[in-house]
Amino acid sequence: MGYLTQPCPVLICLQLLLLYFQCCSAKLCSHDQSSALLQFKQLFSFEQHSSYDCDEVYQQSCPKMMSWKEDADCCSWDGVTCDTVAGHVIGLDLSCSWLHGNIPSYSSLFFLPHIRKLNLAFNDFNYSEISSGFSQLRSLTLLNLSSSNFMGSIPASIGNITQLSYLDLSYNNFNGHIPSSFSNLEQLHYLILRSNFFRW
Repeated sequence: MGYLTQPCPVLICLQLLLLYFQCCSAKLCSHDQSSALLQFKQLFSFEQHSSYDCDEVYQQSCPKMMSWKEDADCCSWDGVTCDTVAGHVIGLDLSCSWLHGNIPSYSSLFFLPHIRKLNLAFNDFNYSEISSGFSQLRSLTLLNLSSSNFMGSIPASIGNITQLSYLDLSYNNFNGHIPSSFSNLEQLHYLILRSNFFRW
């Protein structure tokens, strides 16, 4: 005759405690990352016409950054995605966000080295060039700068973001040649360059 074994109450408590820490105690965004995002926000004014093309196509533009508040966990901010274990900012989707301004090489955006996906499409970067600072974001797998009023040549340093699998630079005013350093992007599966002024 077999015996039914009863689960140990202490073991059950430990298992429940472990589940709690795994599911319910995700780390919050660090002060450094929160501060970097708020500084990035200061670069822009928010004007609906800056995302006019988005409204024409998707009808869903809104000033996401306007809701960012200093006393809140940045992982809860509109457009921000965090790693739930470490609390690092790993995604920033500010597409269709009414942004008007430019992104200089000293921008605090480049102090967020864990970002994997960055979407700045359908904004107005005021005929500025792509900053070479983007090359500091070495973890990027997706970079979308389409329909955002960039111009000039593409910096060769973009070829240093070797983890990129998706790069969309379409519908801007880029000119010159596509950098030979793009041959370094061995993980690249999607490269979208339509509606620019490249020389081939």
